[in-house]
Amino acid sequence: MFPQAGLFSAVASAFVVDIQSELRSDHQELFFTVLTMLLNATSGVPNQLPLPQIAGPKSSAVQVQSIIFGSLMSALLAVFLAMLGKQWLNLHVERSFIDRSRHRELRMRGMITWRFKFIMECLPLTIQMTLLLLGYALSQYVWVLSRTVAAVIAAFTSFGLLFYLFIVFAAVRW
Repeated sequence: MFPQAGLFSAVASAFVVDIQSELRSDHQELFFTVLTMLLNATSGVPNQLPLPQIAGPKSSAVQVQSIIFGSLMSALLAVFLAMLGKQWLNLHVERSFIDRSRHRELRMRGMITWRFKFIMECLPLTIQMTLLLLGYALSQYVWVLSRTVAAVIAAFTSFGLLFYLFIVFAAVRW
């Protein structure tokens, strides 16, 4: 599980870095208008250009970034919990036989109380959810650029989701 989550985190991080610039305001129009006003002022032409307002990032860019960051943080949380679980399990091996047997009983009680097995079994679901979120964010981001490419991404993401739901339903049913 560690290599898959690490690979996914790297892909999501690369995507975040690639579209990070869309969250910054574009000052080019403001600079152009101010320079035009300065040129007009120095040449004696009256300024009739209104000063443009700096708009913030597009709401679609903010939405895509939010989904991607949520997906990335979900993957990192899954890796964190997996490492914590592995560390907890490794403590069984490092002590003497008598200490291990005492601590094993305490840890087994703690594992049952804190539902350790259930939490560890949910970690792959977390990674799968992050993949679904990344597919959704990717298709939403590409929708503005090319609807055909976005439709392909959405189709593969939808197919993957439907196939996953079918497999889960089939496993539960039979």
